[in-house]
Amino acid sequence: MDEVFRPYLLCSENIGKSDEDFLKKIFTLVKLPPFSALSSCVASHADMLFFADAGRLLTHRGYIEENRSLFAKSKLIDKMTAIDESASEKYPNDILLSGLFLSGRLYGRTDKLSRSLTEMCSEHVFVRQGYARCSVCKLKENAIITADKGIASAARDNGVDVLQISEGNILLEGCSYGFIGGASFTCSDTVFFFGRIEDHPDFEKMSAFAKKHSVKLVSTSDSPLHDIGGAVIYE
Repeated sequence: MDEVFRPYLLCSENIGKSDEDFLKKIFTLVKLPPFSALSSCVASHADMLFFADAGRLLTHRGYIEENRSLFAKSKLIDKMTAIDESASEKYPNDILLSGLFLSGRLYGRTDKLSRSLTEMCSEHVFVRQGYARCSVCKLKENAIITADKGIASAARDNGVDVLQISEGNILLEGCSYGFIGGASFTCSDTVFFFGRIEDHPDFEKMSAFAKKHSVKLVSTSDSPLHDIGGAVIYE
């Protein structure tokens, strides 16, 4: 019998055991070690380390070199493209890959994103929130959930349906709180959450919003909702 193909799921090595056990039944997990150039609270976050586009995995050159054996073992190294700019833990030098694409537009601190991202499309939407990808749970190209007022306003101005939720209520080790984008990832018509999304105070609103857009919300464990930098899917 042929082995069932499971898409690669790149996520932080800090993923909870219960979340990992749930997801490895669906995906081939690649647990990401920290990148020495980034601050400890985000150093292993997929949404800071990778951007998937058109069969490529954009990432930091130094990160490839630090983890060449890991990526060679997972057979992903040939799919990786190094960006030219160097990252550091000082903001905004850490947000090179934290751009958000919605309906052909690039949102983020577009003046600080890697040129490899900004060259992908001609229409850029500047927002003050540098951690744009981390801050947004993207249900579809035209539907997002976020607590960030600036992103919510900019997205609405460009025809995106936005559910704005309250800040906080998401754990992030080393920080006051995490973001909804870093606590989730979307695959097809399902949004997976690291921890129990049902415990979020705005869950009923999110559930109704997801139903409106024919999307399912799935918790991957009974742990508190936590931001581990989302995940990057590579098929």
